[in-house]
Amino acid sequence: MGNVIMGHADLISNKERGNSLFLIVLILIVAVFLFGFFGLAAFLKRRDRNRTVDDLTRFMFSHPERFSLTIIQNDQILLNHNGSKMFPLASTVKILFLLAFVHEVRKNQISFNDTVSIIEIDKFYIPNTDGGAHDNWKSKENIGQTVTMKEVLIGMMRYSSNACTDYIYLRVGKDNIQKIIDKYLPDNHTPVFSINSSMLVAPYLKKYKKKKTKEISGYMKEMKQKYFMDISGETFDALVHGKAAPLISSLPSANHIEIQKEFTRKLPSSSSENYASLMYRLGTGDLLSEVEKGLLDEITGPPNPQAENRIWYKGGSTLFVMTSAIFKETASDSISLAFFIEDMNRLDMLWIDHVYQPFLQKITTEPLFRQQLIADLKDKL
Repeated sequence: MGNVIMGHADLISNKERGNSLFLIVLILIVAVFLFGFFGLAAFLKRRDRNRTVDDLTRFMFSHPERFSLTIIQNDQILLNHNGSKMFPLASTVKILFLLAFVHEVRKNQISFNDTVSIIEIDKFYIPNTDGGAHDNWKSKENIGQTVTMKEVLIGMMRYSSNACTDYIYLRVGKDNIQKIIDKYLPDNHTPVFSINSSMLVAPYLKKYKKKKTKEISGYMKEMKQKYFMDISGETFDALVHGKAAPLISSLPSANHIEIQKEFTRKLPSSSSENYASLMYRLGTGDLLSEVEKGLLDEITGPPNPQAENRIWYKGGSTLFVMTSAIFKETASDSISLAFFIEDMNRLDMLWIDHVYQPFLQKITTEPLFRQQLIADLKDKL
């Protein structure tokens, strides 16, 4: 009997040792995996931090299909790589919102000096969706309880506040913004809508269409553009009337990266040749009066402009695209450019984000860099 008990005990002991050994091996495997994962993450972060403008130019040579760049100087198109290719614009489309506002001022429908309570702007604010743009505008511009429309436009253009943008969209009206597109960019431009409220389409689908989070990206991918825009209109109305809180609160749970990718693809889209041409015409032509150009200097130019130079800029980005349109004028040159780049896998966008602005700075301010880049792109692509 004792031998039976001892044998049974040995079996239990062996089983426990086996389980313990398995657990130790499993822990070691997990530890090695975590060490490797975080080690790789640290390496990639360090590598990305050391990327330069030269890395971006090499990326452009290696992936010519993933960017478009149009450069116009002194009435000549110097480069038009993938100029007609359509890209999601992100916040660069806000240029058209500003132009629509200028046209409404001409018709005496609105004024740059009109005032509005900041409460009316803040009701369009969706937390954690604009990279701090709205808060930066309020703090750096010392925004009080009442703001002028000019200050709201600065919030939209210089700081890229989406809340300011939605308020301009409300005051100017979708139809009037669309008229600007039809007038100035009749080709290769998809219809405009509220890009701020469209971020609430995913939680709308989750709440009202009972879609599970894992289903939403696929559903959005197959969704007709008009349906997406219609829902964006409903969520915009919810923001206007203070009824969007349930959608805003559920946004974090309906904001998976695949959903954001499909959201990006639904945004208003156009081409670099469209936006480079528009910026050049605005700066050098008679589309704007000299007074209006002066106002654009104040609204979309740098906070402390150089007296001898004029520079207008608007850029935009999502996790998957970066876009920009620029006009610069000096005593000797007029130059415009539009540079759009996409990375739907997001493997490169993490580091491109760090060098994108330095690249734009070099291409607009350093003639030798610009000339060499144009020559290299024409030669290699």
